[in-house]
Amino acid sequence: MAGASSDDGHVAGMEACAIEVLTRAVDLDRQRRFTDATVCYQEGLQLLMNVIKATTNEAKKVVLREKALQYMDRAEKIKEQVQQQQAVVQQPQHEHLKIENNSSGFGYEKVFGRFLDDDVTTVNVDDAYVRAQHQIYNFLRFCELVVKSCPNLKLIKLRTTTDIATSKQQQECFTELGGSLKKA
Repeated sequence: MAGASSDDGHVAGMEACAIEVLTRAVDLDRQRRFTDATVCYQEGLQLLMNVIKATTNEAKKVVLREKALQYMDRAEKIKEQVQQQQAVVQQPQHEHLKIENNSSGFGYEKVFGRFLDDDVTTVNVDDAYVRAQHQIYNFLRFCELVVKSCPNLKLIKLRTTTDIATSKQQQECFTELGGSLKKA
């Protein structure tokens, strides 16, 4: 029985993350930041699909599928709108790169290097999963690359979620990370 409540907690956590990312997508959509909204819709929908797969309550699955269809429809509409706008005006793009588990050859330099140069002054990172210590270390390695590659960098801003169970440890890690980057 303990395993069932643990699974329920895991599904509830996934659902909370999906809600947070999709809420961010809707907010960006309302702000007419369509490229950012599209990325959040895609990520949120992936999370929502994982929740649907893990949910055992059939009535809840039906409700979640209906919501997913609504979000998919909106994401497709704004994606088309973004493509039309991009055809008219060439602007910096958001990219969505899915890297499968256990893949290799996707170092930070290879994935982000072409975007990092003298023109970069600010880096904004939206990632709901910079919580665990290894995730924070990965973010630190990314930050080190950005600092090294962008001589005019003024600010790195991370927007993430808090893991309630380890929020104090998470905050301490971020404080330490910020201090080490200021020294660099």
